[in-house]
Amino acid sequence: MSKRKTILENSIETSRKKLVTLTKKRRSVVDERNAELKKVADYFFSTALIKGDEFIVGDDRIEIKRPHPDYTYSKELITLYFRKDKWEDGEFSKINTSFYSTSENSPFELNRMILLGKVAEIIIDFKDDIIANWNKVAKEFGKKELKVSKSIWSIESDIRNAEKMIVDLEKEDLNIKLFGKGIKFRLLGDEKAYCLPSLNARWDYEIKKVTSIRATRKTYSGKSYDVEGTFAIERWDSDKNEYYTEDSPFKCKSVRAEKVNNLLYWNRNRIKE
Repeated sequence: MSKRKTILENSIETSRKKLVTLTKKRRSVVDERNAELKKVADYFFSTALIKGDEFIVGDDRIEIKRPHPDYTYSKELITLYFRKDKWEDGEFSKINTSFYSTSENSPFELNRMILLGKVAEIIIDFKDDIIANWNKVAKEFGKKELKVSKSIWSIESDIRNAEKMIVDLEKEDLNIKLFGKGIKFRLLGDEKAYCLPSLNARWDYEIKKVTSIRATRKTYSGKSYDVEGTFAIERWDSDKNEYYTEDSPFKCKSVRAEKVNNLLYWNRNRIKE
């Protein structure tokens, strides 16, 4: 099992390195696209801006922000959203505006109202041209981004499959040990006995502080095991004036295999080799 696991782990490591490279490549494509979209925003809306204003663009929006005297950050003045008539449509066909309303009459808000009016005028006069230019850039870079994204999705799928195979191998190995000599558990570091695993043998019967477990029989359906093992009992040593633990045996019939397998897998770091 260890050789197969090593091969899978090496495969995952190689895939993750590829993923880092491809993720950077996609980020580069997105940055380049946004730079081109910002040129579109600048071309059509720069006349509405004053000194200090800035465009923040995404694949389907233009945000206009302006420094505010009372804040340490620039405040959003208006956002333009490019929308499609139907989600499956390939191109944008309309521009929706989003901005907040206020009754405040400060210089900042009055100047914002001037900008809103100018932006509205530009949309009325040049909406079709704005959308056409935006679609041109979006289409060009959309193809590039999709190509890289498909490679990323494929590698992510490979990694998930490899990780699942490793989990299956680990469970298979634990199952072999379970039906062989059995499995013993240990405490980690300064852990106390209550940190040992628990087995839900029945809906109303839980065995806590399991120190060892072994399967002696599997039902014909394969969905239940007969198991035996030991669990820790804490006792008081009056001579040493301290608690100590000793193992006590248990046996259970027809315990759900899922319960046993989960106990083993989630406590695999406590298993004695």
